[in-house]
Amino acid sequence: MGYNTEYNGKIYVRTSQYGEKVLGTMMGEDCRDHVNWFPESSGLTYINLFVGADSYGTYLGWNGDEKSYDMTRKLNFISKHMARQSIVFKMEGEMLCQGKDMDDRYYIRIDDNGEAFELPVDKDKIICPNCNHAFAKDG
Repeated sequence: MGYNTEYNGKIYVRTSQYGEKVLGTMMGEDCRDHVNWFPESSGLTYINLFVGADSYGTYLGWNGDEKSYDMTRKLNFISKHMARQSIVFKMEGEMLCQGKDMDDRYYIRIDDNGEAFELPVDKDKIICPNCNHAFAKDG
């Protein structure tokens, strides 16, 4: 977790066309510029996500911005913000998150209640004898 975290995966959303429109207006916005988003957005910065669509439906994905962090809190904020506006909104899916260090690796998953949570990735490590860099062992 930190400035160099990368997020891979999709969080699918189920909502109305109006909900998709509201969601689209939030992407890339700085939470600090929207006082009407408080208190749920307190302490959050830019929403580093985009709205996309594929054959499975509408989803949220990471927009590739540097200095992306607090993604779990941002997803939960989006869900609460939509509910506060009485917009039917449900999230499902997961993102694999990888920070600068190999040990900084986790999933963001959505539980049955629509809450995002972090789940650590348990991987065996291989240490390079030449450079002491740690790698995740596949399989």
